[in-house]
Amino acid sequence: MTMPGLLDCPACGENEWAPWLVTPSKVSCQKCGAVIPKSRITAKGSRRKLRSQEGTRATRRTRRSRKHEAESAKKLGADMVPGSGNRNTASGKSDFVVKELLRSEHKETEKSGFRLDLKTILKIEQEALATGCLPALHVRFIRQGASDKTYVLVREDDLAALVREVHEAKND
Repeated sequence: MTMPGLLDCPACGENEWAPWLVTPSKVSCQKCGAVIPKSRITAKGSRRKLRSQEGTRATRRTRRSRKHEAESAKKLGADMVPGSGNRNTASGKSDFVVKELLRSEHKETEKSGFRLDLKTILKIEQEALATGCLPALHVRFIRQGASDKTYVLVREDDLAALVREVHEAKND
């Protein structure tokens, strides 16, 4: 039977596939009998990957995100929080901590925006205040063919205090 969206058989060039009954993650060619894992057969004329191949893309995205977290932490002289993405981690929440002064969460997207709701902001704030730190959210927009932009979301009162300290330091 022809399975739409699957590539031709690498052994004989036909596109006649049947589910392989021994292992559901494989298919067999109806003409030559070759057994091939579904993960090796990508959609024809489509850039969409099969679910088994998405892990590599997610892994690259995770690696890139960790690298950007480390870059942001280095700029601020912060320490990375080990296992910050894990649930129920003993090391604490947030992605990095700036000398027990600021706890920051790092988010990034390849799209033009992402959803940020009050629940997320309150969670970040609660985790930071529980350790006596100021909360912050780093947001990085990854743009194809252009330089990436990172923005930091902080509470208005914390920004006002920072501005006052900078003015006082200039006047001294």
